[in-house]
Amino acid sequence: MKVAFISESDGDEAALAIIVERLLNETIQHISLKARPNGWPNVFGSLAAIYRHLYYQTDADGLVLVVDSDDTLPHALEHGEPGRQPADCRLCLLKSELSRLNANTTALPNRKPLRTAIGLGVPSVEAWYLAGADPHVNEATWARTMGQPSRPYDRRALKRKAYGTDRLPARAVEKHLIAARELVSRLDAVERLFPCGFGALAADLRAWLS
Repeated sequence: MKVAFISESDGDEAALAIIVERLLNETIQHISLKARPNGWPNVFGSLAAIYRHLYYQTDADGLVLVVDSDDTLPHALEHGEPGRQPADCRLCLLKSELSRLNANTTALPNRKPLRTAIGLGVPSVEAWYLAGADPHVNEATWARTMGQPSRPYDRRALKRKAYGTDRLPARAVEKHLIAARELVSRLDAVERLFPCGFGALAADLRAWLS
């Protein structure tokens, strides 16, 4: 299966390839993009061009997107109910944009629709790597303490715990790979502690197999 990835860094995308292979239980071929958007505004702003490029100009089977929630509203299960989609949930915004893009693509002979899967790191993907290692690191704790002056951790603390430093160079890949290999050994715990952000990614990927 040929899959393209969009995430926050080269390291995150390399780690995602490991995670996606385990969730699909299938070897994937990583489709490289000519330019990877950095940061949330660029990811969202360039999504339409990337989607059309993959669908019309490549033989990619799927696109996996994972972004960090940072300090925005984490995704919640009730967002899937009619009229409950908030304007600042990044996962909901990506899902809505992908639905629009899919609806506006022209059917091509011998070309299947582009499969998509979306995940949201709450507040960042480093939290997934710490699932089970720190009892405070989970979606519920982060959502519950939003807006409070003191929180049990922040994004820099997550990076220090996951990589041993909060100043990891953008192109440093090996520490991400180590963290991803450890994560896939406890996927049940990650999905239990991050049921909306990681759970959405896992659910989308499982739908590829149906």
